[in-house]
Amino acid sequence: MQHLPDFKGETYSKLAKRLLDKTAIAHSDCNPGYNSIAKYVTEHNPVKTTSKEASKALPWVHIAISNAKRNFLGIYHHLSDVWLQSYLDEFCYKFNSRFNRKAGVLQLFRTVALNRLHLCG
Repeated sequence: MQHLPDFKGETYSKLAKRLLDKTAIAHSDCNPGYNSIAKYVTEHNPVKTTSKEASKALPWVHIAISNAKRNFLGIYHHLSDVWLQSYLDEFCYKFNSRFNRKAGVLQLFRTVALNRLHLCG
């Protein structure tokens, strides 16, 4: 997930150029801004749906977004634009690691082992 400043095609193009593999097949809704990513992928499939059917066309996108919203509302009293990308990164890590409980512990050990501890004193 990436916090974007606007919904312009130029913004999507920059992100697609940086993140998408040329052999990728992209599925999106019919937002005109997404048309700009077509030159960065093998195939772009925009799907026009009604708002009621949108969750069926791109189910995992809607599940992830709704889970993120629920997570943020349950944890934070205020979301700041300054920290929004950090909140999204944390959510994605937890979402992607939800079936591997050992990952969190291993990440903690890895962080402690590879970083210098700063002690007060």
